Amino acid sequence: MSEYFVYCNYPKKKAVIHETSCSECKPHAGTPTDYWAGPFNTVERARNYAFGALKKDISGCPKCTPIGKIVNPLPMDSFD
Repeated sequence: MSEYFVYCNYPKKKAVIHETSCSECKPHAGTPTDYWAGPFNTVERARNYAFGALKKDISGCPKCTPIGKIVNPLPMDSFD
């Protein structure tokens, strides 16, 4: 069973969902403007985390989680 991490970037208001086995998944790396959240046991839980973290641009990693772009259902004024 796969696990997933969410890369979150504050200035860009973006999130990218990665499978733990992906070479781009670096959950112990982070800076003052970005961080990794997880692990989550399903893509849906990772996606819901990204929604709750108020990320506008949410997508799956094209290498490991090809789910495309996801529209956050929260009102757009939540992002300002």
